[in-house]
Amino acid sequence: MGLIPDETISEIRERADIVAVIGQHVELKKAGTNHKGLCPFHQEKSPSFSVNGDKGFYYCFGCQQKGDVFSFVMEYEGKSFVEAAESLAGQLGIMIPETGASSEQTAQRRSEKSQMLEVNKLATEFFRGQLAGADGEKGRKYLKERGIGQEQVEAFQLGYVPEKWQLLTDFLQARGVDLQVAERLGLLKRNKSNRYYDFFRDRLVCPIANTSGDIVGFSGRSLATGEAAEKAGGKYVNSPESAVYKKSKLLFGIYQARDAFRKAEHCILVEGNFDVIRLHEHGFRQTIAPLGTAFTDDQALRIKRLVGQAILLYDGDRAGRAATLKALQILLAQDVSVKIASLPNGEDPDSLIGREGPEALQQVLSRAQPAIEYFIHEVWVRADRSAEGRAKTLVEAAQVLRSISDPTQRDFAVGTLATALGVENATLRQGLRRALQNLREPRRSHQNPQQRHMDPQSQIGNNNREMAPKRPPPKPQLDIICILAEFPELLADAETQDVLSYLTDSRLRDMYTAAKEGKPMLSVTDDPGIAKALLSGAFSGVASPSHCLEEAANTLKYAQQMREMAKLQKQIEEANRRGDTELERQLIREIMLLRKQVD
Repeated sequence: MGLIPDETISEIRERADIVAVIGQHVELKKAGTNHKGLCPFHQEKSPSFSVNGDKGFYYCFGCQQKGDVFSFVMEYEGKSFVEAAESLAGQLGIMIPETGASSEQTAQRRSEKSQMLEVNKLATEFFRGQLAGADGEKGRKYLKERGIGQEQVEAFQLGYVPEKWQLLTDFLQARGVDLQVAERLGLLKRNKSNRYYDFFRDRLVCPIANTSGDIVGFSGRSLATGEAAEKAGGKYVNSPESAVYKKSKLLFGIYQARDAFRKAEHCILVEGNFDVIRLHEHGFRQTIAPLGTAFTDDQALRIKRLVGQAILLYDGDRAGRAATLKALQILLAQDVSVKIASLPNGEDPDSLIGREGPEALQQVLSRAQPAIEYFIHEVWVRADRSAEGRAKTLVEAAQVLRSISDPTQRDFAVGTLATALGVENATLRQGLRRALQNLREPRRSHQNPQQRHMDPQSQIGNNNREMAPKRPPPKPQLDIICILAEFPELLADAETQDVLSYLTDSRLRDMYTAAKEGKPMLSVTDDPGIAKALLSGAFSGVASPSHCLEEAANTLKYAQQMREMAKLQKQIEEANRRGDTELERQLIREIMLLRKQVD
């Protein structure tokens, strides 16, 4: 799909009923000119999610998610803009012309995708029927041994195929399917005589669904034993990539986990399909996994759009820890909040549940460490103490730290690592810079676009330059000014919440002071962007502006606490350098207390 013409986007936006689109997923009730409901993007008990059908936008006073019908589909279903536009256009019966392609080519491409999805649907029906039928005993026995019950068999549409060569071929042919389409999907292969045969044989089959629930591919787990297992072609075999299946962009279990994301407000990322199914079986239904490949930027972006927070629960072996480190960097670069749950050596989620039960896994998850703490305590502290080992780990530290896009958090992480090592902050920074210089292939592909033009040394350097006022101002700060501009009666509430102390942008501080003095806010700024924001009426018609003000103030309070912790960290380093043990202990107590408030 190429670029979508502007007039087509406008037609979709005008014809899409945002209340109806969101109403498919959220129970909405009329509230004045708006509709209200429980926010689908975070867990809440009282409705703070507002949809304005006339203006075509939504806003949540709890988590500040807002946007139009396109952004809702993108965020809720984890889709790109083009995917969201295609989905909406399909619902509305709008044809999307493809730039650079003839209408005949476009129709042919869409027809192929539709055929592929229909063939995959039929194949899923076949696999499920085989599992439930007389030839499915082997598959049912395997699922019972793995502790997977009927509820998850249904949820994941699990199936089985016996050790026979043409069962699926005959099934599809009997239903008039073009077998060349099934071949492109990897369901069928051809032998030397050019005859079709089934690709999946004697395997437990896991259909792979996209965020809309369409089956786009399959993963088959061999049930062969002995010599047959050696000839089976691998423990797992997967569908090849096709027009409907891009494994680097999807995650196994993503469709089944969507509702659980909103309840748990995080996802659990594991390594394998059956880890996902097993954890769902025991109530951890926010669990997902990559599709047999290394974790990718696109998968991290999908997690960011759908939930924003992740707990990494990879296997407790050397390979699992290496995969954890790589996934950690990718998630941090996409601004996903990450925690790491460490499993015992040689253990994986499935084996831990099987040996000690789900309670043991819950304890592991409850002890999950924030990403940087994990790196310091689980990676750095356990590193090889030789010069070569420390140099290698220093490179890993530099890669992880420069993946952190927020400059305040990055600066705090460097200080925390320096304290753990008992070295001065400046000494560690110097070592990190040298480590980055020695990298042969700098990791640029996992950085945000804003970071790619920055020198790696400046990213790990001091934070003063990055804390200067930026244009536009920080969004939570600007939101507060916009709320007060539309609801000046809330100024007393803002004073009670000490909002002024959280405003770091001098322009916004001047506007707040002007409002306190009874002057128009716009009289003290010539910034067109700020003026436009104030005049947009973004918060008009909201159900609870006071709640919105409180949430924005809490966001600013958290940011201030992070800055205070970074400041205390530097004071601890200075006290350590001077040998002032008493002051250092006092400052450590202060930072521990502040961290509890933040957590």
